[in-house]
Amino acid sequence: MNCRTENVPLSRNRLMWQDDEIWLQVEYSVRQICSSLGKQNGIIRAVAEDIAAGYAAIDSNLERLCGQTCACCRDVCCMKATVWYDLRDLLFLYLFSGSLPATQIHRNSDHSCSHLSLAGCLLARHDRPFICTWYICSMQKSLLETQVERSCGIFISQKISEIQRQRKLLEDLCIAAVTCS
Repeated sequence: MNCRTENVPLSRNRLMWQDDEIWLQVEYSVRQICSSLGKQNGIIRAVAEDIAAGYAAIDSNLERLCGQTCACCRDVCCMKATVWYDLRDLLFLYLFSGSLPATQIHRNSDHSCSHLSLAGCLLARHDRPFICTWYICSMQKSLLETQVERSCGIFISQKISEIQRQRKLLEDLCIAAVTCS
């Protein structure tokens, strides 16, 4: 990828691959990688399907958890956290759905995530950057440590770890397939 990201500062206002021209280069690069998978295409797409299944398995639990905590939170992560699509997110999205987001995640003038609505995130769980699934705030962790929610917390934690491993595997397989072709 010719994205020159090493000199791109990350701040509340500027995110990696934010510029339209650079985003087009990133899209092109991801499409090129995914079209060069050769014999590994089926295996790699199966990993993407497994990742999607992992997201689906924990989505309702995470939505319920957010419903219990985010409305009363004084430090809403979607209002302050700096998130963006990384290469693993984009490889997954393209291999799973055949498309990429129109733009990098950006912030509204109030610094909130561009996909935040009054009802929560406008994106489906699998369309969000992984950090939006991976991050569990301290209030949510406390709730998941209670006797009532402990098994749910263990399930979510295990699935998130599994998704993390599969995302790395997806990236490694894509890079290996491209370098071997």
